[in-house]
Amino acid sequence: MFLRVDSLTGFIYRYWEELNGEYIFHNLNAEVGDAIFHPTYPENPFYTLEEEYPTNYLGIDTYERMYSENLPCSCFHTLVKGFGLSRTYFNEFGGSESILKGCVINGILYGDTTNVVDVDPDPNPIPTKDILEQNYPNPFNPSTKIYFSIPNNANVSLKVYDILGTEVAKLIFNEQKAAGRYEVKFDASRLASGTYIYKLQAGDFIQTKKMMLLK
Repeated sequence: MFLRVDSLTGFIYRYWEELNGEYIFHNLNAEVGDAIFHPTYPENPFYTLEEEYPTNYLGIDTYERMYSENLPCSCFHTLVKGFGLSRTYFNEFGGSESILKGCVINGILYGDTTNVVDVDPDPNPIPTKDILEQNYPNPFNPSTKIYFSIPNNANVSLKVYDILGTEVAKLIFNEQKAAGRYEVKFDASRLASGTYIYKLQAGDFIQTKKMMLLK
């Protein structure tokens, strides 16, 4: 499961592989009783915000929200402001529950950290393969970001085409890039709404992906 939070709207989006896209998974700004609808079953509520109340969580005064999942599994998810997902309960196969008992946030330890392992990750790991990622946000208006990774130094070109194959933007053209992960901003202010294709060429590696501009 891949989740992301839109800090402006409060929506939590989940990427669903079967849809090859995102849908709204939770709404942090919902009122008690508000429902979120599943893209496959638009007529039925997917999640409902059941409760919201102040709580002291891992020694911090904060707020807790409990969402119920209105699908056959009868699931409950609890989100705590400042911590994220703190509890899940699944009423399947006799029921199962997961509870967050401790964590490390920005280097600060909360709760029971007996089993928390100190990890010092490499902040700039070298990619192991060529990757062209899905742009974010998508759909977008009027700008978006395109991410790609290359495991070796290479001449790189990144171009954007309309659905007919006409080149509309040249974001990178035959530039020597060192191995690493890159972020490129694409401003489509002058373009019309529609589907566009972006193409990465890094040495012998070539890959394309689609993105949608909605104005």
